[in-house]
Amino acid sequence: GKVPALGLSANDRIPQTASVAFDISVWQFLAAPVLGATVHILPDEVAHDPQRLLQVLASERLNVLEIVPSLMRTLLALSPCDLQLPDLRWVLPTGEALPPTVARDWFARFPDIAL
Repeated sequence: GKVPALGLSANDRIPQTASVAFDISVWQFLAAPVLGATVHILPDEVAHDPQRLLQVLASERLNVLEIVPSLMRTLLALSPCDLQLPDLRWVLPTGEALPPTVARDWFARFPDIAL
């Protein structure tokens, strides 16, 4: 599953961004407690607002982000050039196809954060 593939551990900080109506919310809720890690439940108004999401990723030192590519595109467009996300190790595009242009733009902006 995801946990071994992502190399998650008790030191990780995992945001819960998905609505409970979606199956990915289950792993977001349960992976952290099973590992002894921390889960951060983000309100919808944060999880769906690219600017607020960027602020929380940085301030809460989150390690994994599961995000739809359309929101990822907007997040990239709004990301200040000097913004660093040193704790973010993985971005998991979900829910829709990841356009190659968004993947290229992601690696151009954040070359050290895996997709």
